[in-house]
Amino acid sequence: MQALDAMIASGNYKLLLDAVKGFRNGLVYGIRVRAPHALVMTLLWSRGPIPEMAMKIYRAARQHGMNLAKFAFTYKLGVAILGMITGPQPWHSAFMGAICGALYWGDRSPVNVQVNMYLLSRILSGFVHLYFEKKKVTPSPLAFKLYAATMWACVMYLFFHHPNVLQVSLQSSMNYIYHDSDKYSSVKDLVLVNKA
Repeated sequence: MQALDAMIASGNYKLLLDAVKGFRNGLVYGIRVRAPHALVMTLLWSRGPIPEMAMKIYRAARQHGMNLAKFAFTYKLGVAILGMITGPQPWHSAFMGAICGALYWGDRSPVNVQVNMYLLSRILSGFVHLYFEKKKVTPSPLAFKLYAATMWACVMYLFFHHPNVLQVSLQSSMNYIYHDSDKYSSVKDLVLVNKA
């Protein structure tokens, strides 16, 4: 064990060990984030035998963890190698992000769709903040209200006129709130339960 610790501490294998540690952290983070989310969503919305539901949770957590792990490993290794060839360049992160995104997040699965949508919202927000930062402009206090109004106008229009284009979990949530609320025939299913 001491020889292994000495090898790690030497710094001679930093490039590879950074990628290995990225793999480890991606795996742990992906499982930590996805397992509780999958558990809650499965308990709220799924029906079926418990072993089947447990397997669904396991598969979602495994996919999220492995995708993050493989992405982190390949990305860190790729950026380090490109840096050795050309010296560190800003385009390395975008280039390796594109390669790894296509490889590990490019298959259309429920987990990948959700992660990519999560990223899109944060990226757009980041670019808006970057714009204001670069222009050295403080956004108007009205800006967030306009943003919220635009988002909700878009989602309500799409939900009521083109629901098939929305992501399935959003459709399900919107159906529960806006369509299922039109179905009742007694106090019981008006107030206590969704549908009698």
